[in-house]
Amino acid sequence: MPSILANIDFAVTPLNTAEVDVTGMKFIQAIVDRVVHAASVIRVLQFSVNGGASWFGTAGDYIDVPSNGTPGNLAAMGFHFTASLGPNSGSMSIWQPGGSILPQIYSQANSDIYMFAGSALPINRIRLMGGSVSVGTPTAGNMTSGRFQVWGER
Repeated sequence: MPSILANIDFAVTPLNTAEVDVTGMKFIQAIVDRVVHAASVIRVLQFSVNGGASWFGTAGDYIDVPSNGTPGNLAAMGFHFTASLGPNSGSMSIWQPGGSILPQIYSQANSDIYMFAGSALPINRIRLMGGSVSVGTPTAGNMTSGRFQVWGER
């Protein structure tokens, strides 16, 4: 049965980045609900395999596999396409079965599959931030309203 791992209200606690521990989860649902950012950015997701000590943010760490099957290298995965001050929403479903199978991420925004190719180790932390899919660093400014909800299942 899924359990809630995070329910962050940015109106109560404005943040530049929001990190969530997903240790041991085989399925993760990450939801961005009407998140406003101080800068005109895309709300993006990144992964860590060492508890957030470092983040995968280089082009090629994430692979976008669109409907035509031609992969594209990304530094982060977007919840939406157009940079905006907000409010923006989106949802990503993340499966990490283990073994040698690359974690698969379904993005509701573009109905594409992303793959996490940055590491064979299990994802144990996720990070929401304002930025772009081609640049792996957070943009200055905080998320100031809306929610980030994360559900997980072992």
